Amino acid sequence: MTMSSCYGEGFQSADGVPYNRGVSLPPLELVYSDCEVLSSDQSVESPLNVVPSSASSDDSLNRIGAVETQSKAEKWSSRNCFGDLDTSAELNTNARTADQDRTQQELNKCAKENLSPACGYNSFESCTVKDLALLENSSNIKVPALDVAIADVDDELRVSKDASGDAFVAMLHGSDPHWLVCALLLGFDLQRLCPGRQRILLIDKACPWSKGEPSQALSCFWSLQREAFKCLPKATKTQRHNRVFNKLRVLNLDVRRALFLDLDILVRSSRIEELFDVPAPAGMLHGAVWLETTLTHGEVISPATFQSKSVASCPWPDFCINAGVLRLDPPISPRERGRICEKLLSKAASIPKSHATWLPEQYFLVQELKGPWRHVGNKYNWEVGPATVIDRWQVYHPVSCEWSNVAVDDVVIFHFSGNDVEPYNYMDLQAAEAEDALQERFRWRDGRGVVATSVIEWCQALQNLRRLSGRCPAWRSVHKVLDEQLTQTEIDAPFRRWRYERVCDHCCRECAEVFEWWWAGRLCADCVLSSQSAWLGEPRCLKEFQGKWVDCWTEHPGHLAHVTVAREDSGTQGKEYLHVEYRTWCGRMALAPHGRIVIKWDPDEHERAHSNVGRLEGHTIRWESGACWAHIVSDW
Repeated sequence: MTMSSCYGEGFQSADGVPYNRGVSLPPLELVYSDCEVLSSDQSVESPLNVVPSSASSDDSLNRIGAVETQSKAEKWSSRNCFGDLDTSAELNTNARTADQDRTQQELNKCAKENLSPACGYNSFESCTVKDLALLENSSNIKVPALDVAIADVDDELRVSKDASGDAFVAMLHGSDPHWLVCALLLGFDLQRLCPGRQRILLIDKACPWSKGEPSQALSCFWSLQREAFKCLPKATKTQRHNRVFNKLRVLNLDVRRALFLDLDILVRSSRIEELFDVPAPAGMLHGAVWLETTLTHGEVISPATFQSKSVASCPWPDFCINAGVLRLDPPISPRERGRICEKLLSKAASIPKSHATWLPEQYFLVQELKGPWRHVGNKYNWEVGPATVIDRWQVYHPVSCEWSNVAVDDVVIFHFSGNDVEPYNYMDLQAAEAEDALQERFRWRDGRGVVATSVIEWCQALQNLRRLSGRCPAWRSVHKVLDEQLTQTEIDAPFRRWRYERVCDHCCRECAEVFEWWWAGRLCADCVLSSQSAWLGEPRCLKEFQGKWVDCWTEHPGHLAHVTVAREDSGTQGKEYLHVEYRTWCGRMALAPHGRIVIKWDPDEHERAHSNVGRLEGHTIRWESGACWAHIVSDW
């Protein structure tokens, strides 16, 4: 099941029924089509006023909630194709009742097939683990232990890793153990998905992970190349980027084609190998006006792009490339490789402090490597974040750019760039719990559920590596390092999530995340959207009403109203009207005098039609109940 069907627009449950958790809003006067007016104390269920009528309904809602939680757990369990190899009674039973005549060779072959790159847990393909359970749990069949089978597969991958002159390259420095864990996961995924390519890890000699047991663990998946990294603090505005210019050392490697990868990524498919076919240099175009880009994957980026400046006094252009996924070809001659690398590092060291930026190596690369540069498509470097972006001054919902139009299942690489989405903050939660926590934090801003998909997949991938490394003697050092670091990560995770929680200065609710908004203080996402939508000019035609309207300040996130322009008949001459879909209700929205808005809902199962009345303020509708709908205006 895809995310959009059970955690997308409207936040439906796994069986396709929209959530109805009995959200209680202020009483709303309901006006029926025959002008009968009901008093506010009469118990009537309406689209904008749903109140549980009795304790029995509360019990029903509790049962619904339990079913939803169970459905989410089953959904994520089915997408994690390695499954839980530790405690499965069903697998134990199958192991005892399986065919006893299978030969040792067949079982070995089956084990290797289940551990092959084609059965990746991120490919969403079914991958049975029953034969793996046979290997470990059956006492009646003489088969090798599971850890031996894993070791055999590992040996085969090690033999084939130098089969070409292509290499995946990553870089590790600093003392944060989080990056050590990321390096292990990335190396494991690349070995599993692309066994025919080299994997080279550039590691700082001063890094504590360059020696001892962490170094042994890294050597299970990487060829380590220890270097004395240069620290260039003047060129960057943030301390964590002091050593990013050492990415230039890729140009000094003895490989034919290099693909540099940041450590904060999740590789989901072997299609990452397609990037080796893109002529170098190549990277995803990034810039201050990136929403206007329409480049296709592999297309040449005009050199003028890297010369444009919207602010003349700025030392850097508006555009650069995202260096998280970077295609470079080192020179053939060893002397030329060393000369170019030293020249570029020396030039980077001379950048004055007045030219410091948040993305120093990215602007430097496009200025010094003339190319021509080619664009890497967003699906190969999909930066994880909500579809609706909030900064201090605006809310925008891009719909015309490549990033927003990539289907979730087509994404090859999830890139957790920046600090907005940190997947290790959810390591202590089960998949369904993590999904709920991310829904609460991002509410209507992540309608497709891509953030939840990426975070949960990352956590599942790491837990799978932790389990498998515990079964393989060759990976004993990997398991020891992961066990030590992840235990502490799981302890710290609740406190990391808590740091986002604040009380909104406007609605006074405690929210999963708040934002600095103009001079109004720290506001929740609902209040920020309501503020901007009310500030915009009122819609001038029916088409400007189209889109998603957020039902702000509800107790549960994700209540969206979808407004579209429809016609009264199938012909092109029919009268246009506004069609509204809100949770389980449908109806017509009409404009009334003095800026009033009326929605006439379709008759319910009791053949009663009812309406809601509100007032239009900019792109918000304030209903007489006190509820508020705010319009998500796209690309304004």
